Amino acid sequence: GGGGEVFSLAKNRIEMCRGCGGCKSCPITDDLKKFPMDGTPDAYLFVAPIYMGHIPGVLKNFLDRIDDFISSFKIKDKVINLILVGKWPIKNERGRIYSNEEPIENINAFFDYYAAIGECRFNYVDFFQSKNIPATTFVYDEKEYAEKLDSAIAKIKF
Repeated sequence: GGGGEVFSLAKNRIEMCRGCGGCKSCPITDDLKKFPMDGTPDAYLFVAPIYMGHIPGVLKNFLDRIDDFISSFKIKDKVINLILVGKWPIKNERGRIYSNEEPIENINAFFDYYAAIGECRFNYVDFFQSKNIPATTFVYDEKEYAEKLDSAIAKIKF
């Protein structure tokens, strides 16, 4: 595959959708104009942490703002790839263990629905366990991490 461009939500100022219905000529002036909304990329890759059992608010806000881009079929037949990052499993103070299986299913359903609107395809690539979170009970060693990353990259579709 070729190279790509990175559009970091953390490094760009994306304001919340106002729900005004003026999507075709959105009145909001922010960094969203930097995102390639002409449909020229062959594929899109979202890498997102799991927060509170779902995608982070900033990604949901971004998806709300690009709704017209999606629903006007500008990415028809393109692929939206998703890699999730989080803790797995999580053990609370009472000893109950929570996993991210249900949040991953919910996030996949959300993206499946989103892809259906734009007549594009959704590809869940993989889940990566964060090794920067102290509560994590399992951490990849460098070789395992590199192998998992190579495997995930091989699953990205165009």
